[in-house]
Amino acid sequence: MLRECNIRCSVIGLAAEVSICKTLAKETVGEYSVALDEPHLKDILMSHIVPPPVSSNSDSFLIRMGFPQQKALDRLDEFSFCMCHLDQPEPKTRYGQPGYFCPVCVTKYCELPVECRVCGLTLVSAPHLARSYHHLFPVEAFEEVPKEEIELLADKKCFGCLTETPHSDKSGTTHRFRCKVCQRTFCIDCDLFIHDTLHSCPGCASSAAKTE
Repeated sequence: MLRECNIRCSVIGLAAEVSICKTLAKETVGEYSVALDEPHLKDILMSHIVPPPVSSNSDSFLIRMGFPQQKALDRLDEFSFCMCHLDQPEPKTRYGQPGYFCPVCVTKYCELPVECRVCGLTLVSAPHLARSYHHLFPVEAFEEVPKEEIELLADKKCFGCLTETPHSDKSGTTHRFRCKVCQRTFCIDCDLFIHDTLHSCPGCASSAAKTE
């Protein structure tokens, strides 16, 4: 049933390996690991923080979202009703001053993300959406430019930092990497920065801007 619903299950064992847990992870394309000590357990937990990329055969559909801005009332002695604390027993805790107002029904909430109880609209903030996007759709790994192609490049400078790297070192490594989409080349420092921090190819982004 889990495999039919495309639910991935990963298991972390604290004792000996258990056959049913290993089978569960294998059948659902998950991961099964047994922690050897406390540092190893921490490493395994940290590896599960970043969500895996979306598979190519997964169904896509649109989700209606609202991006409310945090607003405060004009007067400091004014308070408004908050839907987040609707179930609180104390009446005083149901009211507050600042908050996020739904762009459709103007219902107030204290925190995001949340689903509006009145109109059902999913309320999120743009930074939250941006953080999750690059985990679901990571930048594809760049390919190393072969040594014989370095001299044929029209622009021998890195597209990111504009520095010209050596043709190759003693081991034959060129330290130049090329995006498979926009064909721009980058040095090894920019390659690491793009995949670990920026999560967006500058060459692809500039090409899209010129097209628009």
